[in-house]
Parts: sequence; structure tokens; C-alpha cells
Amino acid sequence: MAVGRKRASRSAGTQSAPGRGQDGRPGAPALDGLLPRVARGDSEAFAAVYDLVAGAVYGLVHRTVGDQSRAQQVAAEVLLEVWRSASRFSPAEGSGLEWIMTMARRRASRAAAGDTPAAGLRPSGTPGGRAAS
Repeated sequence: MAVGRKRASRSAGTQSAPGRGQDGRPGAPALDGLLPRVARGDSEAFAAVYDLVAGAVYGLVHRTVGDQSRAQQVAAEVLLEVWRSASRFSPAEGSGLEWIMTMARRRASRAAAGDTPAAGLRPSGTPGGRAAS
């Protein structure tokens, strides 16, 4: 899953894209409504979430990690985590964008610190670092 920045040219006075606020950022109401559908396994809803947040996730991760290739990998991990854990999103605790960007910030920080990319895996590739028998 390659993640990159999408740049849209907007001239002053034009309306924002659907699902986005006036500043061009992902719209919280649209995102918050999509995450429960993602939790039920709706791949079309996930595609819409991806379109709304992939650029912002990549941007935050790239600024933290610094390396384009590693940033793409970490951003893809974040978006995979969104797919797998969407059922844990609670609008009562904050917006969907805040929830996703918190995941991105945490993963980016771990990546910048040199931690292994997959949570819980050690260099041997097995949980806890033990070799498979």
C-alpha cells in the first residue's frame, strides 16, 4: 500500500472538496461516520477513509521519520491498523482524525527511535524474540 501526498491546486474562493472542511483538511463528520462502517468490514468505507487521511498520515510520519521509504511503510502500517482496529474508535473520546493521527504519531515516534516496525515482534520475527521450534 503506497502512501504519498496528494496536492490539490485550489484557488482562492473555490469550494472545498467533499468530505473536507474549508481549510481542505479531512472533515470530522464524514470520517466519524465512516469508521463504524470500516469496523464492520466495509472496504468501500475504508477506501473513503484512506482518501481522506492518507496524505495527512504520510505527512506527519514523514516529518517525524525523515526517510521517504520508511515513512511510506509506517503510514501503510497506520492505515492497516485503522482497518484492523476501527471497532475501538469512540466518537465520545474525540474525532476520527484525532484517533488516526494519534496512532500515526505513536508509530512514527517508535520508527524514529529505531523500534521494529511490527508491534510485539522481535528481530527473529516471532513474538517475544524466540525462534520457532
